[in-house]
Amino acid sequence: MLAGEYLALYGLETFAFPVKYGQKLTVWESESEGSELKWSSINYLGDTWFTAEIDTGSVLEKTTDNATVSGRICELIQTARDLNPKFLLKGKYRVEIELEFDQAFGLGTSSTLVSLIAQWANVDALVLQEKVFGGSGYDAAVSRVQKPLIYWKSDKNKPNWALWQMDSELSKNWFLCFPGVKVNSRRSLKEVKEKLELISTDSFMMAQLDNILQQIKSSDTADAMELSLEIWQAFIAQSLGLKTAYQNLKIDQIKGGLCKYLGAWGGDVILVNKILLNSNKDKFESMEVVPWNEIVLNS
Repeated sequence: MLAGEYLALYGLETFAFPVKYGQKLTVWESESEGSELKWSSINYLGDTWFTAEIDTGSVLEKTTDNATVSGRICELIQTARDLNPKFLLKGKYRVEIELEFDQAFGLGTSSTLVSLIAQWANVDALVLQEKVFGGSGYDAAVSRVQKPLIYWKSDKNKPNWALWQMDSELSKNWFLCFPGVKVNSRRSLKEVKEKLELISTDSFMMAQLDNILQQIKSSDTADAMELSLEIWQAFIAQSLGLKTAYQNLKIDQIKGGLCKYLGAWGGDVILVNKILLNSNKDKFESMEVVPWNEIVLNS
């Protein structure tokens, strides 16, 4: 998510991009009788980091090496079955899911899993996302469409989106920095929910925030885009009482610099430009740093 964080739940537009790496789900079905699903999750290094055996009749784990993860998978399967009663009723299955990026990078492990299970179960990914994880659903929409989107929710909480693209010239000097700190977006939202509710009922504040987002949408130069992103960040920090990436990293703002959290603040991913990165190399030397245009799909 480039911008729109926190207010995506309250009708404002969100600018979101898919990345070149994701997950692959492979399912084998046995003709033998039974109600068993053997699940294996493989990380980007090719190592199996999670296994579970699930009874597909009761949708409860039989064996697992991580009860938290297996509980979430069972919840996704059960919810998918609630949406499609014909899903996974009987038979023996083996499921293997392969991750193409480091889980700590926060590039959408949950949302791509939701999208894959939704495809498998033939149900709506956004409905499945809402019932299991909540949130705005922008990440599930991006995972499903696999294109950059402007995403918003209508007055009736209905998800809407339109395709959007950003000239790669605008982001040619951008870098994604991964601190290796995974932020729970649901917990992050809960911590500022009361303030978000107040902002959402303040028509003047919402109009100001929407105006900034429209500036981001219409930016045709890197300078204009980066300035708008910095203004958005300043408004959100002041309104919600959150620390910016500058504050958490203890670095000073500099002319022409850009340093902004993407998505929930506090970890996951930080967007910086070349000016900021070159002036603060010591702050980012312990992080994985990747050029934006090498990993993000702008169109």
